[in-house]
Amino acid sequence: MSAPEAIKEAQRSEAETDRKSEEAAAANSVPKETYIASCHCNANAYTISMPKVSEVAECNCSACRKEGALWAPAEGTVTTPRSWIRGGEDHLTEYECFKKEDGSAKFMARAFRDVGVYALEIKRYANFIPAHRKSWEFIINSDYACRNDDINTPPAYIQKKAEGVEFDSVDEGMKVYDGSCHCGAVTWKLKSKPLEDLVVVECNCSFCKRNGDLYVYPSAGFVLVSPESAQHITQYQFGKKRLLHDFCKLCGVSTMERMTKEPGEAHGVNVRCLDGVDIWQLKKKALDGFAKYEPQYKVE
Repeated sequence: MSAPEAIKEAQRSEAETDRKSEEAAAANSVPKETYIASCHCNANAYTISMPKVSEVAECNCSACRKEGALWAPAEGTVTTPRSWIRGGEDHLTEYECFKKEDGSAKFMARAFRDVGVYALEIKRYANFIPAHRKSWEFIINSDYACRNDDINTPPAYIQKKAEGVEFDSVDEGMKVYDGSCHCGAVTWKLKSKPLEDLVVVECNCSFCKRNGDLYVYPSAGFVLVSPESAQHITQYQFGKKRLLHDFCKLCGVSTMERMTKEPGEAHGVNVRCLDGVDIWQLKKKALDGFAKYEPQYKVE
């Protein structure tokens, strides 16, 4: 690098450092609220001080779509980290699906207690870049994690298809959908009427609020799970334990639920995991599971 180029590079670096310092100072001057966030079983919980959450972002990249993520950008939290109440980083399983941008700070709003995520303003983005940038100013950055699967930003996400399972027949008016977690360790096939002709269920119970699951309820025998998936599935129960909730052990994506009395049959399938489905265009039915199901969910 020549001397003039070195000087220009140093000036750019200094300008960027000044910009970040100014934004951090401005962010720290905004009044903060303290939120408590936790996983559903409450094994991991933390507090975070950040600007009041009044709007969240929903990204359509392959990871966020399957996770049902609603993100709350948190300017200033790089210097005001979360404080663990229980559990912590050593108790979490990390899954890195894309390259991360240094210095970014965003938190899963679904995990915040006492925050009604369904009442917040939800902004939808094809490429969600919160990080340290000014609130709700988003740009496309090819190095960032959240990539719209529909644009030509390599590497393209390719959903894995279930192998070793096929339906004997598919009646007229029915379709076969390929489903998988994000990493592809858990795969299955669903036989259903076209999803755009159905109404999917969006429940607000404590569990679905955290996962953002969108369910359809197929008939018995209309879901075929690949044989190799079993070793990668872990299950979770709560409340009256009528349901078994399936998760991938590797990437943590919620895939389906089963009735405890019929563990071999899929009771509900999370349509977020189905290939070729635009979840933003589906018709949704709200289910007040929080009020309907007993016992009421409580955390310490």
